[in-house]
Amino acid sequence: GIRKREERLKKHNEIAKLLMSTLDFKELLGRMVQIATSVTESHLGIVYLYDEGSGILIPKCQYGARAELMPIAIGEGYPGRAALDKQTIVLKPEGGSGKEIEFGFARTEPREAAYIPLIYQDKVLGVLVLGTLGAYSEEEAHLFEYLGNQISIALDNALLHKQVHELSVTDSLTGLSNRRYMNMRLSQEWTRTVRHSGVLSVILADIDNFKTINDTYGHEKGDLVLKAVSGVIKANIRNEDVASRFGGEEFVMILSETGADGASVLAERIRQNVSTLTFAWLNQPVTLSIGIATYPDVMTTSCDELLNAADQAMYRAKITGKNKIINHKNVTL
Repeated sequence: GIRKREERLKKHNEIAKLLMSTLDFKELLGRMVQIATSVTESHLGIVYLYDEGSGILIPKCQYGARAELMPIAIGEGYPGRAALDKQTIVLKPEGGSGKEIEFGFARTEPREAAYIPLIYQDKVLGVLVLGTLGAYSEEEAHLFEYLGNQISIALDNALLHKQVHELSVTDSLTGLSNRRYMNMRLSQEWTRTVRHSGVLSVILADIDNFKTINDTYGHEKGDLVLKAVSGVIKANIRNEDVASRFGGEEFVMILSETGADGASVLAERIRQNVSTLTFAWLNQPVTLSIGIATYPDVMTTSCDELLNAADQAMYRAKITGKNKIINHKNVTL
């Protein structure tokens, strides 16, 4: 009995130490599954995170499970029930768990499964699912509650760290990245593009007559326009692109491995979609003047020069009629 208590205490200490050794969100998710399956000798491990806005549990990390795991509504299935009731569920599925352990050459359902809610200060963060081909021993079952508590604390810390980081690089009004983050990413993409002889495009867009909107209808209405335009931009760029609020009513998009033609197609799609925005209180269309600069079409020697070239093209669009796109290679200075 003494030896078992000592072994359990040792495992507890190892779990706490390992989980608290990182604040990196993605790294922590993988570490959760690795530790949980290791200390409980499980063959299956899944971490679901709870999206409070939609009431959905989203699978984020898994071990030994099928790749095609689907989101689960709160209260749905055993993971959803564990989250809703805030109680660990341990059972022998007998063909009804909906989870399979993937061995590559074969699939089989676990003979015993545990659904452990991840709760911190009475707030549901997610659910940890564990499964074994055998049966959980008394010692392993004792670890479930401790695992859930320690993972919840580590997860809450990592989520807070992630939120603080996002706030430091995100424009609070539009949800786009801020100028600081844009400058960092532009420098990184420029260095990578030059090193690998690639292509890099920068789009700079400015809302036409925005000062008039602010002066006529007030800054709160102007903020609604900024948010709507930002929404159009976010809906049209790729995951690997960077979209930032450059300042005021200006927006910058950084498109890696994208030439002038691809940048022009994206810019035109954004320009057209913005022109369809309607506001009941606004008696004029919302339009954009857009400038594009692409390396190496524009032979600049720094990322700042490339951004300046896009700014020059955007200014030319402004002074030649607005609501248009101009590529710097067509600009005569």
